Order: sequence, then C-alpha cells, then structure tokens
Amino acid sequence: LYLSLIQPEKGAVDAGTTKNFAPKVAVGYDGKFGIVKAGGGFAYNGFDEKNAAVNMDETISSYLAYLHGVVDLNPVDLSVAAHIGQNLSNMGIGGRELSKAIWTGTKLENTDSYGGYVQLGYKMASNVKWYAGAGYVHEHNKAFAFGKDAAQANYFINANIHIAKGFMIVPEFDYFQFLKGYENTNGKETKLLETPFSNGIKHAWTAGAKWQMDF
Repeated sequence: LYLSLIQPEKGAVDAGTTKNFAPKVAVGYDGKFGIVKAGGGFAYNGFDEKNAAVNMDETISSYLAYLHGVVDLNPVDLSVAAHIGQNLSNMGIGGRELSKAIWTGTKLENTDSYGGYVQLGYKMASNVKWYAGAGYVHEHNKAFAFGKDAAQANYFINANIHIAKGFMIVPEFDYFQFLKGYENTNGKETKLLETPFSNGIKHAWTAGAKWQMDF
C-alpha cells in the first residue's frame, strides 16, 4: 500500500497565472497473489488559473485511475494495464499532449482519456527473453478542432539479450498507427489540433537497438 505526495504540475491552459492548492497525490496498492502480480491506484493534480484578459478564472483538475498485472507462466508471462483519466497532459504525463483541458474563450472543456496495453513475454534461453505487445490510447473533447475524438495504436516486438553480466542488447521494431487527430511529420510523431493528417501520413515504423550497461 502506498501514498505519495508529489511536486504538483502547473500545466497552464491559456498562459494565465497559475497557483497550486495541493500537492499531486497518488494512492494505490501493489501485491503478489501466487503467480500473479497486480496493483492499481488513483492520482490527482489540481491548480487554479486566472487570466483577466480572457475572463478566465478556473480550476484545472486532472486525475488518473489505473490497473496493471502480470501473470507468470514460466517461460511465458502476460502483462496487461489499463487506465482512465482526465487532462493527463496538465498532470505532467508525457506523450499525451491531446489529453488536456481546452479554454474555448467562454468555458473550460476537459479531455477524457483511456487506454491500455497487453504484452506477451517468452524466455527463449537463460540470457534471451522476447517481448511482443500492443497499446492503444483514446482522447475525447468536444472542443477539438478536428472532431470529438483522437486515438492511436502501436505494436512492438523486442528482445532482451544479455551478453555478459550487466551488459545487454535490446533490438526492437515498432509500428505506429495514427487513427484520429494524430499524424507523423518528417519521421517524428506530432499531435495537431488544427490540421490532422495534413500530409496524409497515418502510419510509421521504427527499428533499432539499444546497448545497455548496468553498474
């Protein structure tokens, strides 16, 4: 069982003056139940923002509720995770730029989000373990310029190859599918609120390897 008080975020919505009224709070539980490791929790972040120029005086609230688990069926294991939340970018969660509150000029519109992933692991040898999985995220806000929803999925396969004690190589292949409100520009994923898919690219892939040495 854990309770964390974390440095709060000030993810300003309209470049106004922000003020935190409490730390970011996370509470949850992680446990082991035979061959299953599982847990879940809830986190909240809030701040006030004022901007007299646009008559804005709002409380920006973000939350995240999550579940995760791993079933170990050696040499195979299965990992799953799922979450729901609101204004995740304002909370300081990276990679979720579209999950943020939007000030329309007259009112604040919150973004509702959900997502998750599933991963399958296979220990092929004492020093080699393969992983394959897929993830999906979805955002909803009626203030989006391109529609009410944004979504993307990604798929991956990699291997942890231990060459020696403390030295590992991880080759990986990833495929990204930009479904709504996302696109890929010049090989780098971007999130556009105004002109999604302006260059027509809705898919992307990457391949490479990481060399890691632990001390």
